[in-house]
Amino acid sequence: MDAAALQHRVESALARTPKLQNVATQMYQTPRIMRALQSAKNEAHHFKDEYIGTEHLFIAATQEQTGDAPTSFREFGIDREKVYQALLKVRGNQ
Repeated sequence: MDAAALQHRVESALARTPKLQNVATQMYQTPRIMRALQSAKNEAHHFKDEYIGTEHLFIAATQEQTGDAPTSFREFGIDREKVYQALLKVRGNQ
């Protein structure tokens, strides 16, 4: 996998994302973010972790079907199973 190409893809996608001109006083959760947070919570439970961490959010992002992130993940061969394998190497049995 070409990490530099993936980083460029992510930065390009973020640059195209609409930006707020003023500071938001109220934030609203979209159905998509609610689904991703629930999926991340389920992943934390799966790993018997007390808190949702970035690894759980990353795994949840691999489950999405639409948007820039899942499209890029598919293109670069990143899926849930590969993230699990990488986490096993990093975390071991923890």
